[in-house]
Amino acid sequence: ASGGWSGSRSTSGSESTGNLTSSKTYTLTCTGAGGSASDSATVTVGAEVTYTLSVNSSGASSVKISGNPSTYSGTTNYTQSGISSGTGITLTASTLTGKTFTGWSGDCSGTNPCSLTVTGDQAVTANYAVSTYTLSVGVNPSGGGTVRAPRINCPGDCSETYNSGTNVTLIATPATNY
Repeated sequence: ASGGWSGSRSTSGSESTGNLTSSKTYTLTCTGAGGSASDSATVTVGAEVTYTLSVNSSGASSVKISGNPSTYSGTTNYTQSGISSGTGITLTASTLTGKTFTGWSGDCSGTNPCSLTVTGDQAVTANYAVSTYTLSVGVNPSGGGTVRAPRINCPGDCSETYNSGTNVTLIATPATNY
């Protein structure tokens, strides 16, 4: 026997040669009362199949993504290639001023963190929306005047929701005798 085998072997069964990292030819020669015979088998080891992970964002740009393992960290929109099948990856999208993280989509769903096991080319998107805040005003004492702003006319409509970063000018007008 050659190609990593040597000595006597059983006439049936199997034997492990260990992890194959390169192609190898095994030759088996059997010798008996009727003579000898040889046969060869070549085991071809191809390149490992690897995959790509694309990490994108929607509603925000240049989002910092923390990865575990850290090799998968980056700033959206980025791609990591050469990932072995079965690799477990955890991604966490960062918080952004004026934005609300609304969740993951694509090959991950839900909130932070995004946990996935690579089984093929995969793509995930960290989704953001503009944060909103409610501005509430009031007139005190009642009947003491009015407060106006875009979409506010108090008394009556005394609160409104605005996007983060919106400048709102309030105009207070006192009633007569105030």
